[in-house]
Amino acid sequence: DSDRDAAPRSYSATTSMQLGSALSSAGKYEEAIQVYSAAITKRPAMRGYLGRGRTYLGVRQYANAEKDFLAALAMPEERQEVYALYQLYEALGVAYSEQRKYDPAIKNFIDARKQLPIYSSALTEKLAIVLYQAGRKDEALRELEAARPQARREMLPESKNVFLRLGMLYKEQGRKSEARDALNEFLRQTASINEKTTLDARRQAAQLLESVK
Repeated sequence: DSDRDAAPRSYSATTSMQLGSALSSAGKYEEAIQVYSAAITKRPAMRGYLGRGRTYLGVRQYANAEKDFLAALAMPEERQEVYALYQLYEALGVAYSEQRKYDPAIKNFIDARKQLPIYSSALTEKLAIVLYQAGRKDEALRELEAARPQARREMLPESKNVFLRLGMLYKEQGRKSEARDALNEFLRQTASINEKTTLDARRQAAQLLESVK
């Protein structure tokens, strides 16, 4: 059977979303969009819009991606999932920043942080990236410095990236001692995390440490 026949109408919305994710991961974006669309038609859900929006983002169809992310964010609170909401704000911020729409991206992450205080340091790290891209490096640094206490408490692996970003900014400013402290804290905070993205970031931090000795 072809991929185009892989999601018959009899599939449940949940199964369709799982299939859509697999197709998107395999780079079969057109098929993934069709599958997600079928799932959304059967049962509009945050994860359906998130998956289709991410797929649109993967092929740089930004207008469609934004439309899906915003539709999901507008869903009634009783149909929202907290972590899916975090992922939606993250994806919408990426959609804006890839288009260099920095002001909407900044507002997006500030709004997200207000709505999701349990993920505030992870969202601050993403906000700081956009501020940096927009040339507002001093603001990025202040946001990261203020997020340190929460970053130590939050459980998301990406929350610890606050310390990595601080190390990068301190190094850029020639503040070697503060860069070393931030990078060493990042390595301590992530010592027990075995997820691939964090492992890659740990290698990056170790290389940066060598450069600020």
